Amino acid sequence: MDIKLKKSLLICLLYLGQHFSGQAVGTPYVPYTPDFTINRCTAPGSTIGWLARNIPANGADIAAKQQIEVIVTSPGPYNFTTPVVNGVTFSTSGTFAAPGTYTLDLIATGNPTNYTVNNNTYSYTVRSTTATNAGTCNFGRKVYVADQGYYNDNAGAGNHRFIYKVITGPSGREWLQTNLGSLYNKVGNVDFDPEMYAQGPNDFRAFGSLFQLGRASDGHELTNWTSSTTATFEMGTTTNNTINPTATNSGLFITSSVGDQDSNTGDLTKQLDEVLREYVVGPNQPCPADFTVAKVSADDSSGSTNFFEEEGIPYNGTATPALNSPLKLIAPNMYRNSANGQLTSLPYRLIRSNMVALYPTWVANAPEFVIGGGNLIETANNARQDRRFFLNNNDNRGPRDAYPVRCSKY
Repeated sequence: MDIKLKKSLLICLLYLGQHFSGQAVGTPYVPYTPDFTINRCTAPGSTIGWLARNIPANGADIAAKQQIEVIVTSPGPYNFTTPVVNGVTFSTSGTFAAPGTYTLDLIATGNPTNYTVNNNTYSYTVRSTTATNAGTCNFGRKVYVADQGYYNDNAGAGNHRFIYKVITGPSGREWLQTNLGSLYNKVGNVDFDPEMYAQGPNDFRAFGSLFQLGRASDGHELTNWTSSTTATFEMGTTTNNTINPTATNSGLFITSSVGDQDSNTGDLTKQLDEVLREYVVGPNQPCPADFTVAKVSADDSSGSTNFFEEEGIPYNGTATPALNSPLKLIAPNMYRNSANGQLTSLPYRLIRSNMVALYPTWVANAPEFVIGGGNLIETANNARQDRRFFLNNNDNRGPRDAYPVRCSKY
């Protein structure tokens, strides 16, 4: 190519570059700098999705995001991010095409390492890494506690997608605000709202799943309440009248012909209770990590106290005071009968545990906590027992009947 032609082309390219970059012809090139300002990040509706301990923040079912509003004076590339707080960061990047006001979704990544209590939040500060004069904004996010089977259950993917708010009772002890498996806590359910709690004694959305004594969240308990007296169950049933601990992990509800027999005789009821109770005191209890089925054994030699009485709720309080307590305790006027797997009328009961230091002595049963009606009795050695394990008990309940569970920090 002719040398003169090369020079002409070079001059033209230089002119065009200076012209389109906004630089005056003949002046040195200065890189373009975008100009924008973070306006706010706490507008109504700006908090999207949910965070739960040890659950990926960008999981498809909860997909935590935070919206920010940005006023753009000079368009260009952007990158907004927060520092990592509690294992999570929020960020987004792209290019503003023109001046104006923009709403951006900051996507959460990471796994929250801890949960929040009551209305506390973890605080995040949004900054720009491309416009030094963009300013900052701050927002807070709550972190909930996920069900123990959230991503690992026997009932099928998604069936244990529950997240729970943690609250404190009058004693300062931490509790899950709702029963395990409550419809208010089921991600994707039409009633899903982990901030919600029982709104009345017949609020079936807060009843939760019905657990057989001592069993984990393996699917057998999953209950979809359709009214205060009707429900469907996600898993089928199996019959087991022998002592077979592996059956309690099948995910199926166990029906049994074993009835109300005398524990003192060493019969199947006594042995079966010891098998089931092992799962309450062991690692397979149904509550999330760091939480346990609420204790009632004030005489535990390890020094534990009655979790419910700590909060001012008596053994045989009626349903209304229990609901009106700070814990908003609730239970259906029904239980799931192990004889046939069907709902049967029985006033307001929750499972509770009676964990003692010397396991497995048969007197340390794992019966239900009575919210309304019934009596708990004392045996000769002062270990509290449920009255259904005695021959003088005429309510015909069996050792595998199912009730709701409320969890507390141990």
